Amino acid sequence: MKKYHPALASSFETDFWVLYGEEEENDALKITRTFRDKGFSAKMTPKKDLKNQIIEAQQQNIKEIIVFKEYRLERIDLISDEVFMVDPETFMKSLDNKEDQFTEVSIH
Repeated sequence: MKKYHPALASSFETDFWVLYGEEEENDALKITRTFRDKGFSAKMTPKKDLKNQIIEAQQQNIKEIIVFKEYRLERIDLISDEVFMVDPETFMKSLDNKEDQFTEVSIH
């Protein structure tokens, strides 16, 4: 298992998979780098068929999918099978905390 920060070791092959559209590529690169700088494993690819990408993520043992949606991020938690819309800045700041301390709005 490849990890960038041994203190954050988890049972997941990848912590975050960032999916983006053409116009969001620079922002996706920035957020992926931030994940890695904070010690999480992360990868990024263009958005395609989200349903198929979720299946692929489950097969690859990925913890969460982050999808760019206008001014928010769609956070797909593959453990709890929940989907939330989160503010990008608040979400990134929350990664420094052990507890999730950001505003989530469930879309279920």
